[in-house]
Amino acid sequence: MKLSNVTNDAEQAMSIKYNTMVYELQRTGKKVLIMSLGEAFFNIPLFPMADLPFPDIYHYSNSRGIPELREKLAEFFLRKYDIPINYEKEILITAGSKAAIHFALMSILDPGDEVLVPDPSWVSYPEEIKLCYGKPVAIPYFKTVYHFEKYITDKTKAIIITNPHNPTGYVYTQKEIEHLLGLAKKYNLWLLSDEAYSEFVDDKDVFISPGKIDRDKKHTIIFNSISKNYGISGWRLGYVIGNENLIFNILKVNQHIITCPSTILEYYVEKYFYKILKHTEPQIKELIKKRKTIAHFMKKNGLEYLPGNSTFYFFVSIAPSQLTSEEFCTKLLHEYYISTVPGIGYGKSCDKFIRVSIGTASLEEIKEALITTKKLINKTSIIDTKHKTSNIMVVAGGLWQVPLIKYLKTKGHTLFVVDPYLHSPGVALADKHIQCDVRDVNKIKELAKDKNFEFVTTDQSDISVNTVSQLNSFFNLSGNPYDATNKFVNKIEMRELAKSSKIPIPNFVKIYTVNQLSSFIEENGLPVVLKPADSQSSRGVVKIDKDNVKQVENFVINSLKYANCGYLIVENFVEGIEVTVEGIASNYQHKTLAISLKKHFRTGIASILEYPARIPEDIYSKLEYYTDKFVENSGLRFGISHAEYIIDVKNNKISLIEIACRGGGTLISSDIVNWVSGVNVYDLYYANLQSGIIDVKSLDVKKRPAILHFFEFKYKKVRTIKGIEEVKKIPEVKSFALNFKVGDILLPASDDRSRHGYFIAYTNSYKELKKITNHVIKTIQVEYE
Repeated sequence: MKLSNVTNDAEQAMSIKYNTMVYELQRTGKKVLIMSLGEAFFNIPLFPMADLPFPDIYHYSNSRGIPELREKLAEFFLRKYDIPINYEKEILITAGSKAAIHFALMSILDPGDEVLVPDPSWVSYPEEIKLCYGKPVAIPYFKTVYHFEKYITDKTKAIIITNPHNPTGYVYTQKEIEHLLGLAKKYNLWLLSDEAYSEFVDDKDVFISPGKIDRDKKHTIIFNSISKNYGISGWRLGYVIGNENLIFNILKVNQHIITCPSTILEYYVEKYFYKILKHTEPQIKELIKKRKTIAHFMKKNGLEYLPGNSTFYFFVSIAPSQLTSEEFCTKLLHEYYISTVPGIGYGKSCDKFIRVSIGTASLEEIKEALITTKKLINKTSIIDTKHKTSNIMVVAGGLWQVPLIKYLKTKGHTLFVVDPYLHSPGVALADKHIQCDVRDVNKIKELAKDKNFEFVTTDQSDISVNTVSQLNSFFNLSGNPYDATNKFVNKIEMRELAKSSKIPIPNFVKIYTVNQLSSFIEENGLPVVLKPADSQSSRGVVKIDKDNVKQVENFVINSLKYANCGYLIVENFVEGIEVTVEGIASNYQHKTLAISLKKHFRTGIASILEYPARIPEDIYSKLEYYTDKFVENSGLRFGISHAEYIIDVKNNKISLIEIACRGGGTLISSDIVNWVSGVNVYDLYYANLQSGIIDVKSLDVKKRPAILHFFEFKYKKVRTIKGIEEVKKIPEVKSFALNFKVGDILLPASDDRSRHGYFIAYTNSYKELKKITNHVIKTIQVEYE
């Protein structure tokens, strides 16, 4: 029988999934050290049940919760948190705060409404939103509240936060809460504040609920948990605070699904409320002290975690482990009998984290488990963790070298950047600037000869590749030999290797003069393509056909400007569709990671790269085979690769056009390939730079949709530009830029670097990708004078 799509598509709660594994192991007699449970075990006595009102405890009670408990909670909130609550109309008690959140979402969402959910988010938020036919919009963990506005659309209905935070222990500042309330007022949104851990706050933090600021609760919905804060999680008692209209709507949901909370437990908590607090409050303080001790222990042992001082959770980084968070936690549980929760359950951006709970195990047990966790990180790492960081050199500091520079900065190296310009963006990030043309190897050697480097590298730049190989040789470092890299830089050597490897290529010849070009055209006919033998970014590339053949002299002169080697290549123009192939090499082996379908504004100027290429499977396999074969025959030890082919679909013929031992520009190697393939290219590349060896052939490669779309507008003077902020708010758009401003005169792009702008989008389906692309194109509107 057919089941509901909404429940079929919902994910299990990751924390409960792993705790279920724990219970199953325990049933077989295994002793498991539990650091996955979302609760603290407190020593609380059982107070007399006979004193509870009998026989009332056996029967239904008020669907809002018994008035006596609501009144007591209202008094407590006013005294402790300065939040005024009308206990008759503004608070409702239900079966745990999880149900309260779900019922509130049912009360505010219509199908298709969006809720902003900042990563790492509590595991149930996205699924509860989906179960209410809404759409969770994830915000990556490295974004702050001041980035949230860009994710707001006309469909956004709410923002949901956990404060104090599960799983990091972070407490939002008053300034951050005020900013979020400002967004709620500006865009008429709800701010949902899950405060289930409001008692678990360190003295360093000042807990501020939005209810203290938004006293009429016009935009605020507050959730709290008797279960968590009072150490009685199994009793499932939670509550929601909001304005009268909202609570009345939630009441209707509660009546139809829960009827009322557990009557006996409500009476018990109401009667012994302050007695329970008297027992839990000192134990909470001890737990926070325990947290500080463990935080110091982790710092001492090189375990990193996201910022936070409160609660009994840590969100611990497992980088640079090669394992996913699920693989890591499963291995930790079944091989070492230590239970934690995978970070992927808290958001897609969190797969290099695990949640560690310190609420149940002893201090010594936790320390021992953390040492084991650190050892497993090291054991499964692609990086030599004993290797001390040192000086490194990046050759070229332009815009597309910035991702690599930023990545290497996170590794603690002292970073030298070679670039001729003071204003280059990579120079601003460098510790040291070597001001020099990236092709002037001798001058770079002279300026850096007294330095010791761990490695020299570059990315997304052809003209730097041979410089890097020569500098690695000069400094006696592990790198790729010049004989290998030049087969990727010099298009003549490239084609000679392809020819000897039986990889199909266009008919070509090396030329120096106009007469040689004319002779080739006379023998082979038109059209042909003329290009410098060792340039980059399509500079000096021109298609020559019957309409422009009379300009061959100008074409040769112009192309020679960009030929560092002093000569050109001319070859037959191949008609067909173009694809790009991205890959990674290690230990003289190569693996293809992504293939795109590439379109052009005109010869040499790309307009769209769409991943993965929708081409016949046999052609896809041939592209992988040819790329692997070229790289493995080139003598390249390791590196990132980027190749371009033309496919004549009618005749099922493939021709290699270009192949490079560096990543594709415009964030292809640093960003796009990571999403499409699921493989972190820079992690693997970094391991190779440190003399590591990766079994690239065994990599598990995905094929997720993405697009790199370039803009080209009318060739006129720009009067206004509209839609920029709207596009920046689209969550699927991961990068966006326009390379002009109001008042500029737009001209046709003469090479890749002079295009008018671009955007990059990631989605989970082609249909969604097409929808997002059309939306962006329609949103950006340029008016002209």
